[in-house]
Amino acid sequence: MPGPSPLLFSLRAYFDPAVEWCILTSFYSDTPDTLTFMPHLPRPALEKIAESFRALSEATRLGILQELKEGPKTVNTLVEALELSQPNISKQLSILFAAGFLGREQQGNQVFYSIQDKMVLKLCELVCDRLNEQARASLVTYSI
Repeated sequence: MPGPSPLLFSLRAYFDPAVEWCILTSFYSDTPDTLTFMPHLPRPALEKIAESFRALSEATRLGILQELKEGPKTVNTLVEALELSQPNISKQLSILFAAGFLGREQQGNQVFYSIQDKMVLKLCELVCDRLNEQARASLVTYSI
């Protein structure tokens, strides 16, 4: 069996100029499902990572990302798709935009939002995979 597969994750800490780059070098241990991160990160880097997770900690924001997977959309299109108020959607869009996950483009009198950082979709996919694994593991199988 080959040695550990190195993976390099690069997180741009664009929220705070004090933390320019945060590079996490990780490798798989003997157990393929165990991911070990090295080195230990300083507190400011951990705060930046926590900010990103906070931006994803609301169901409406995840619904917005789900809608934007299909392509750019306006606020009004998102309001109709998610059946929520325009102020609520606008607030959630501003949080996702400030976190760097979304981009926006003015076209005439409309603003189109799109997913700017595709990493956010991969992160959501990882969480969904984990939840699906847990659901499969909890199924009871009966046989005679």
